[in-house]
Order: sequence, then structure tokens, then C-alpha cells
Amino acid sequence: MRTVASATFGDRRSTVSDPNRRRRLDALVAQLSAVGSAWGARLRRIKRLAETIERTKNSSPATSANATSQKPTSQKGKNNG
Repeated sequence: MRTVASATFGDRRSTVSDPNRRRRLDALVAQLSAVGSAWGARLRRIKRLAETIERTKNSSPATSANATSQKPTSQKGKNNG
């Protein structure tokens, strides 16, 4: 006599060897894997963008400071009334 592991889901009993359950489980695992891969790709892209921004900020602080400090300021209304 063969022993088969079983699990209870609500009032429905299912065996591990149930082929339909196995197919559903395989489909679920494949779907979760795809979602995980997609999120992994998104996070890698965000990390690359953040690193690029950080390098840009760190590599040219004088350029950024000069660009903002050398903006021509309008003198209209200050000294000319």
C-alpha cells in the first residue's frame, strides 16, 4: 500500500500527487518568478539612475555652484526706483 502526503484546504482534501494542483502550483511559481524578475530589473534601473545622479553631483560641484552663482540678476527696480 502506497502512502501519499495530503493537505487540507478548507473542507476539501487534496493530495500532493494531484496533477491539477501541481499544474496550478507550477503556474503560480512561474508567475511569481516573472514578477520577481520584473521588480529586480526595475530596482536595478533605479539604482543605476541614482548612482548616475550621485556621480554627477559629486564630480562637478564647482560647475553647479558657478552656474547658480553667476546667473545675471536683474537690477530693475532696486536702484532705479
